[in-house]
Amino acid sequence: PKPRDWSHALPPKLRAVALRSALAKRWQEGRLTLIQPESIELAAPQTRLLARTLALNAGERMLVIGEQPIPINLERASRQLADHFAYVNVRRDPLNVYHVLHAKRIFITPPALKCLRQLDRL
Repeated sequence: PKPRDWSHALPPKLRAVALRSALAKRWQEGRLTLIQPESIELAAPQTRLLARTLALNAGERMLVIGEQPIPINLERASRQLADHFAYVNVRRDPLNVYHVLHAKRIFITPPALKCLRQLDRL
């Protein structure tokens, strides 16, 4: 017997439709929030500040979608929350439907939303 790979890639348009519908579902549920890029800038790299800024509840997985690279203080503050916090830079990282469906709360910046539309991912 020869090992075979029966996987196949989904068409890009189908992926875009799936991402659009997943984001729309989160918006309808009230779990998608538009935030200004300045609001995720932390004064100090403290996990406590991050949890307070984004109103992180215990056990909730959170996704922040931004257009710029992750701010250094946000990166350092989120290290202890690695299981509960993810940051996606839409210019560099592909936003996946899995990211959206796996997160309980999603924060997206207006420039990131505009970038997703320009890249035909929405």
